[in-house]
Amino acid sequence: MRIRWTDLLLTAAIAAAVPGAAVAEDENLRRDMEEMRNMILQLQDTVQAQSGQIEQQREVIDRAGIEDVRLDGSGSAVSSFLQDIEVNGWLSFTYFINSNDLDNDELGTNCAAGAPCGNIGIPFAGADDNSFTFQQLWFEIGKPATRESRAGFFTEIAFGRDAATLGNAGGFGGGDNLYLNSAYIEYLASLGDFDITFKAGKFGTLIGYEVAQAPYNFNITRGNVYNRLQPITHVGILASMDLPAGFDITLGVVNNPNIAPLGTGGLAPQADGNDNKTFIGHLGYTAESWSVSLNGLVGGTNGGDEEPNYGILDLIVEATPIEGLTLVMNADLVTGDNDSNTNLVVGPLEDSDPNAWGVALTANYDWTERFATAMRYEFVDDDGNVFACSRAPNLVENECQIHSLTGTVAYALTDDLKVRGEVRWDHADIKGFSDQSVYNDSAGPQSDEKQILWGVEAIYEF
Repeated sequence: MRIRWTDLLLTAAIAAAVPGAAVAEDENLRRDMEEMRNMILQLQDTVQAQSGQIEQQREVIDRAGIEDVRLDGSGSAVSSFLQDIEVNGWLSFTYFINSNDLDNDELGTNCAAGAPCGNIGIPFAGADDNSFTFQQLWFEIGKPATRESRAGFFTEIAFGRDAATLGNAGGFGGGDNLYLNSAYIEYLASLGDFDITFKAGKFGTLIGYEVAQAPYNFNITRGNVYNRLQPITHVGILASMDLPAGFDITLGVVNNPNIAPLGTGGLAPQADGNDNKTFIGHLGYTAESWSVSLNGLVGGTNGGDEEPNYGILDLIVEATPIEGLTLVMNADLVTGDNDSNTNLVVGPLEDSDPNAWGVALTANYDWTERFATAMRYEFVDDDGNVFACSRAPNLVENECQIHSLTGTVAYALTDDLKVRGEVRWDHADIKGFSDQSVYNDSAGPQSDEKQILWGVEAIYEF
């Protein structure tokens, strides 16, 4: 026979009251005992009813397959999977003015017709003069690979004008565009005490410090080193591993690298245009207050020849000498060997070997938890004018140089909402061609040697 806890409680209460009742034989005491008994019985009925409801709810959850822990102690596969999923995102909105007084309608028509639109302004804000722009609605969804769960995935889905820029070479479309920035499978393998993470699919490049994702940069606009000299994404396979004493290494094989950087209207292709693969790598070291990484790639461009004819060497040094201050140096060297593939440069300069280099210096200081300022200076030198200044490199043989200075102020209105203001100055000089300019203005495409941008941005992270 099973004894319920309510019976024991009732018996104990009566037993505790019996001595007093026997001595006093008080009628009021007996009535109090009777009321106590009734209350306990009512409590018992309530507990039984609630227990029945809980059992019914548990049966419904079991049938749905979403219970965290079953009655037998085993976990639901669906619940375990959902618990491991990480979801992040943000919304970015900007307003920019260009000192060159661009005619947006006319320039937009020229872009659609294939005219040189890569230098309208600066991709990722500033290309449209006096315009409100829905820049990014960005989602990051992934399940990291761990020793407990060795398979994972990661994907980034973006909407907005930046999605149009990234997804369409040189395009500056509206806010309804969709772009998949990354989508890869991840697997964690163990080699003794070391873990090796493999990625297969589409992923962000190892080259450079700035990225396409708006909240991860100190400035609103991306720099000329990023826009002119660096790829953005690749399709292929990566393997990365943390080494002893603060070192880490990543090696990979990907499809063709980009041969026309974003600022000049091109993006890294997702499919091979030849039989040659591109090798990409990273070696990094991280100390307590500084880090350094050496990155690079070498491969072939679109064309039938299998010989490598394109390479990037990328150096990043980051330091935090005092609390709140972050200093970054990002330097790139881009080389081309046109002898093995005339697709890199065609026309009168097809026998040349173009190259370019650039450096970006950035300082960011967090004055408070909510207020920060950032400055960035850049210099890009393009010997042969293939990578940085012109979309028609075979027409311009001389050297191109770009100077740029950007100042940004950021303030967090809330933990989720940040506003930023920015002023940016760019000046490009094509040596030997006084009538050849880079930036567009009201007179038409590539009609001005400089531009100044003023803009604001609001970012909400969720």
